[in-house]
Amino acid sequence: MNSDDARIDVEISDDAKTDIPESDLEKVFEILAQDPRPSYKKGSDRVYALEFSDYEVFFVYDSEKIIIKKIEKIRS
Repeated sequence: MNSDDARIDVEISDDAKTDIPESDLEKVFEILAQDPRPSYKKGSDRVYALEFSDYEVFFVYDSEKIIIKKIEKIRS
């Protein structure tokens, strides 16, 4: 498998309660599984943010997986 095919496990924390539609959440999981972190900033002590549709997704990298910490609606 080449590095372009590499996937990372993605989890959502219990604290990341949200009303994001399930279909959008599945898309967020797909995007995060591709590890969108900048290659020059791949540290485990950072909180990253990803804007998707009407939401901002905050996530961390923790020991071989990405954990979604919070999802906020940014547009109505």
